[in-house]
Amino acid sequence: MVEKLSQERFDEYCRKHILKPLHMHRSSFHLQDFDEMDTIAVLYEYSEAERRFTAAADDYGGTKPEAADYSGYVPGANGALFSPQGGSRTTVKDLTRFLEAHIHAGELDGIRILRPETADFMHSAHWTGHRRDGFFRHAGLQFQLTDDLIPGQRLIGHAGDAYGLLSDMYFHKKDQWGLILVMNGLVQRKGRGVFFEAEEELARLLYSAFISGE
Repeated sequence: MVEKLSQERFDEYCRKHILKPLHMHRSSFHLQDFDEMDTIAVLYEYSEAERRFTAAADDYGGTKPEAADYSGYVPGANGALFSPQGGSRTTVKDLTRFLEAHIHAGELDGIRILRPETADFMHSAHWTGHRRDGFFRHAGLQFQLTDDLIPGQRLIGHAGDAYGLLSDMYFHKKDQWGLILVMNGLVQRKGRGVFFEAEEELARLLYSAFISGE
């Protein structure tokens, strides 16, 4: 949809309209944009069958792979080419700037990437129900509304789970605080909740230490 409407490649659209305006200088869909490959974290996934961790993604041994040739690509022809569902690489610092822009209704440091009404529309529930063991109860536009990560707190954000990476980016719309979790190489287990135990433990620890003061 982004490519069809903008007639720009998805990666270039994101760089021009999101990453560059928000000064997210260490975020990209392309490994070639990073100066040092050693700064790219190898993702490790746990195999229950083998009882061990194995490298699942970005195991390049410090050497950049050959750059892809997109010279003949037509925007809108392949929506999955740049893996918009999880193909970008970023840092916690950069992702925090993206989170802060959403906390402030699409604006950060005087730079607006979304109209306030658009941000509010994205953060509002457009679907309510139950799926994936109750994990998704309320869904906005690529944002999840949840009361499960920190009990008693309605949070808006997005969770990631792929190749051993477990991540969370959530914020409290009214009180304007948020949190980001990034974990790699752990045995993912669920307790009684809908999030993994590690997510719940870390999120509630951060909330207690920095927000509630308990």
